[in-house]
Amino acid sequence: MLGYAEPGQVVFVRRYASGDRSHFPRLAAELLRADLDLIFTPGSDVARTFARTDVRVPVVFVVSDDPVATGLVRSLGRPAGRFTGISLMSPELGPKRLELLVEALPRARKVAVLYDENHAKYLTEMRAPAASMGITLLPIRFDTVADFEPAFASAKQGGAAAMFVAPNRFTLAYAARLAALSIEHGIPAISAYDSFAAAGGLLSYGPVVDDAAARAASIIDRILRGADPADLPVEQPPRIALTLNRKAARALAIELPASMLLRADRVIE
Repeated sequence: MLGYAEPGQVVFVRRYASGDRSHFPRLAAELLRADLDLIFTPGSDVARTFARTDVRVPVVFVVSDDPVATGLVRSLGRPAGRFTGISLMSPELGPKRLELLVEALPRARKVAVLYDENHAKYLTEMRAPAASMGITLLPIRFDTVADFEPAFASAKQGGAAAMFVAPNRFTLAYAARLAALSIEHGIPAISAYDSFAAAGGLLSYGPVVDDAAARAASIIDRILRGADPADLPVEQPPRIALTLNRKAARALAIELPASMLLRADRVIE
């Protein structure tokens, strides 16, 4: 869309950690030794890995949390360094997600929260609103995909009426598997990004993943054309979307309220 073609106008140098964060420092070091014009980091943990190095080229990130609080940039308006990009500010939407969950499931009084150590802020942001709504949170930490099946079993055994799935690489990549486990165990599952509901989860409320990718590409384009990342404000999501999956609702014997269906940005039949 922006006029670049590989390999004629741009060359991508990719590194994969295969889901193991312990590989991040080594892979970052490899990239820092390469002759690169820019580094793109999808995820807060990857961005923070480069922040701990002597990186000399611009770094464009897409992170779920506040990059000022994590030390990636000095301010959203003027990053003042080599880092800039997109902040989804996703954990802060926890209260609204709980409201939507209660609207969809009025009798829900215990909600499991599936999270990993790097996304515990999702759990933190939900504690106060959950208490005010009379909801008990059941924290379930996971480390790998192998933990998903036991997590739903634990949620079922713990009496959870629903589960919030904190987004990270595993939950995004295996969203369809999580959705299937949700139906198998009879525990409605919701998450933060539209891709989760599209993969079969009951609902999602938060940034649209494709929007973030498009905005990141635009920032990369500006830097490659000469802009200084220190002067490019960190952008926030252009829209927050409510996505409902009626197919999942039917499989879970849930009748979504007409008011929710009318307000939804997308309803998957």
